[in-house]
Amino acid sequence: MTESPRDGVQSWTESMSACDRIRAVAESLREPRSVNWISEQADAAWSTTNEELQDLVDQGQLRRVEAGETTRYQPDYTRLLFEEIRSLIEENTREQLRHELVAITEEIEEWQATYDVET
Repeated sequence: MTESPRDGVQSWTESMSACDRIRAVAESLREPRSVNWISEQADAAWSTTNEELQDLVDQGQLRRVEAGETTRYQPDYTRLLFEEIRSLIEENTREQLRHELVAITEEIEEWQATYDVET
């Protein structure tokens, strides 16, 4: 019996609910996208996608962006930044964070010297 490359691998429509797929797509957005685009990518019904996106907006995880007559959605980048900062603070000591900041500053200064640039 020959095994297919897909044997043992479930498609994400089998392994994730529609809402989980919609959230996964929404969290990976790099630019504002429409309900139609997200629905297609998540392989979910438009109405389910629309409801889930509204829930994500209500929770503060997404922002609604009006683009002409089309509503688009994108992650709330400010919220994501603050969540990352909170995570760094919770997972590291002040000394660890200071050390990392010094290392980053030194690396930037090295690039500035190497490439003869100010920023």
